[in-house]
Amino acid sequence: MAFKKIGNQSPDIIVTFKFETATSVASFSRFADYTSREEAVLENQAEKAFEEHLDGTGYEQMISYMKRDAAIVNSDERRTGIFNHDSVNMSVDGLEELKGKLEKAQLHGCNLWNSAISFDVAYLIKIGALEYNPKLEALIDQADRNKKAAEKEEPKNPQKIYQTKKRLENLAKQRVVNQEQLKAVVQKNMPSFLKSEGFGSEAFWWGSVHLNTKHIHLHVSVSETQNSRKRVENPLTGLSEPRGKLKVRNMNRLKSNLYHDLDIDEHKKVRIMREVEVAEIKTKIEEGVEASLKNSRQPLLEFYLQNAYERLPKDGKWRYGSNRSDFKEAKVFLSAFIDHYLNVENKEAYESFKTATQEQLKEYEHSYSSEGKFNLDDAVLKREVLLKERLGNQILKAFKEHPLSIDQKDGKTQDFLSTKDWMSVVDDLKNSKLPKKEVGLYRLALKQSEAQADEIFTKVQLKKLGDFEKVESNYLLKEFLEQKFNEKIELAQHVQSGGMSLSEGEKSKFQNLKTKYQSARDIPIKQASTPFITKKVQLLETEKQILTQTKDKDIIKAFYGSPKREAVKFLEQELKILELKQKIFENNLNNHRKENKVLFTELKKIYGESEPANNSKKWERKLSDFVSKEFQDTPPNSNSHGTSFKLPRIPRLNRGGNSNQQFNQIMRSIRLGESESRRAARIKRRADREEDDERRR
Repeated sequence: MAFKKIGNQSPDIIVTFKFETATSVASFSRFADYTSREEAVLENQAEKAFEEHLDGTGYEQMISYMKRDAAIVNSDERRTGIFNHDSVNMSVDGLEELKGKLEKAQLHGCNLWNSAISFDVAYLIKIGALEYNPKLEALIDQADRNKKAAEKEEPKNPQKIYQTKKRLENLAKQRVVNQEQLKAVVQKNMPSFLKSEGFGSEAFWWGSVHLNTKHIHLHVSVSETQNSRKRVENPLTGLSEPRGKLKVRNMNRLKSNLYHDLDIDEHKKVRIMREVEVAEIKTKIEEGVEASLKNSRQPLLEFYLQNAYERLPKDGKWRYGSNRSDFKEAKVFLSAFIDHYLNVENKEAYESFKTATQEQLKEYEHSYSSEGKFNLDDAVLKREVLLKERLGNQILKAFKEHPLSIDQKDGKTQDFLSTKDWMSVVDDLKNSKLPKKEVGLYRLALKQSEAQADEIFTKVQLKKLGDFEKVESNYLLKEFLEQKFNEKIELAQHVQSGGMSLSEGEKSKFQNLKTKYQSARDIPIKQASTPFITKKVQLLETEKQILTQTKDKDIIKAFYGSPKREAVKFLEQELKILELKQKIFENNLNNHRKENKVLFTELKKIYGESEPANNSKKWERKLSDFVSKEFQDTPPNSNSHGTSFKLPRIPRLNRGGNSNQQFNQIMRSIRLGESESRRAARIKRRADREEDDERRR
């Protein structure tokens, strides 16, 4: 039972008492006002006892009142926050009745006993009376130290003392405390305590929970309308007064009873442990967001923050749950930041939070399942929403305290977003409340970013193709690939330029190139008309014929990512897809949609089969993003060998910019010599031969 000092351990509960005689104070009834008033605080000896780990037995200077400090958290104006033997929140009328009893007690010469029951913070968390919030407790602890330091300063600075006390009070009142739990144990044990002290039926008591100091405490006062105490002579005044001193053993028994009644069983301990686990994970997530705000190295997160900050209202309060029309766009980017942070940057912690929350809420599922009022999935979802709202308000508070500097020397963050980042932006904002025109601009930025990455990757491929000597065994394929790469580079540059100032002939040319290099998997059914499919089939048949005639295995493996047989199989799959899509198109045209079920089943089967990676659009995006990322993350003077080289970080190409000039600058920084290229090709061919030999064995 830890309500006394044990080594360096703080006691769990401290109970202190002080009494007033009928002649020692002007009015008993004022104590009822002080107990209930929002502007009354009892700063008592219990705080000092916790610091020194002492059991409070001294009665002098036990209670002092400091005006203008709130102690009670009570949102119901019709209730006072005071509790007694038959009420946990006394009404205003009940308070007036209590004052009448106190006036009568003083008139009859009875005593007034004031007590403070103070609790250790860790103890309240352990018994489930205080919600675990380590971040808030750390702030409260620091504020308490600041207050004590201000009080010790010489000369005294009343303004600083008041400000530090107010800071402590405001933080302490943010705690989530189960006041009913604390009130209930006092209600249960006060009758036996009064009886042990010999109080009669005329005795009455009342109390309140105060949350304004480092240690949460209750104030409980006792008096009686007719004196039942033995009268003794006051040595100071010589007057006969009721005995005020209480027996130490009765106070200790009261502490013991409070301790045991607040103690919990194993089932509650498990529940509290789960609550603590959720709170710890939540704290880690909040700390991660705070770190991202201070020093984020993720361009996508910076992009969301910048756009959120720029769109915030100039006046009024910033609150994440606000539905103000001038706040909705800022909220879109805030939500995108939070979702990306939780689902990508700190996914592990977020998944742990959801799992721990689900385990915690399962306890309540058993309590409500018989009434059909509890849905576990809905309850977990609500907790997720509350977490996101908490993070949103955390970001808005940081914006207030540390405004962002948007004018950056290196340009806006969006200039350094990768293709993958732009894909996330488009995906996150496509169903948002942003204007369609703005979302369209982000889609255009994604296309330009993809085109930039495609251009760079294709130029690397073209350079790599130049390392292969044109011989009879690869002559046709090399010419075919050279034309393909040059046309794809031209197409990518066109997309980056935005198609500005083009003649009708040029527009037609680039549309034909786009169609020519569109994967069969990406062709929509509504586009699969017979003339369109016929052109695509001719192109694929030509490529298949050239590939079949090529005997150079190295060039096939280098640019198709697989042996000849698998590369040909993939082209045959592409032809099959075109055939199926054309049939579906014709069935739709002739209103024979029922026949499409079998065709779609066959399409899904083909899509599910393995394919050479570099021939699928998905792989092209991965490679493009890989190349883009490599360019950003590696210094230009890195020593590379073979084809595994890295490029310097580059900004997104501006619309209408000279992409050739920018690319040439990049290529010059690679410093990949001709001899190194040939050496890399030899190493690669040797590895491929060894792989083929191993496969044959």
